[in-house]
Order: sequence, then C-alpha cells, then structure tokens
Amino acid sequence: FRSTVEVTAIIPREHGKPDLTPDEGEAFLRAAQLTVPGTTEPVEVSIHVRERLQPHERVLGPALVAEKFATSVVLPGRMAYVDDDMNLIIEPESRGIHQ
Repeated sequence: FRSTVEVTAIIPREHGKPDLTPDEGEAFLRAAQLTVPGTTEPVEVSIHVRERLQPHERVLGPALVAEKFATSVVLPGRMAYVDDDMNLIIEPESRGIHQ
C-alpha cells in the first residue's frame, strides 16, 4: 500500500536567532503545533533537519524532516531514519530499523 500526501504548512521562523548551516548542531530543531493528516486538532510535532540525522537515528511521528528544497511528513505511528546511504526511510513504527 502506497499513498502520497501533500501537506502545506507555514511555520514562522523565530526572530533574532541565526539560521544554522545544515551540518551544524543536532538533528532536532524544535517543536511546533501542526494539524497533521489523521488528526483534527493541532498536535505537537518535532522538526528535524535531514542533513543532521545520523544513520539509523530514529524520528518518531508525528514529525517533519526538513531539508533545503523539501519537507517530509512522518505521520503518527510511523518512524523515519536515514540508512547507510543517507536515503530517508519512512515506515511503520512497529517494523523497527532494518540494517
């Protein structure tokens, strides 16, 4: 079963804080309130920078994985990670990480 979900979100930038380059800092950027598919009310989602994820570092949904030209949505009950080749993998949380 495969599906495509298009999500549009506007997340205001925090003023007074300089942007970090992709390779600086931790993968976790911050949390935000967002209505994601499968929810009717805003929920807290974690926002992660893809370029900062270490191989097999887990990101549990609901979450956003942001990169320069795209943002991937990790739905509730799913998890994301980058594999050894830095491909972003999103799969059901119950499957765990396949190495």
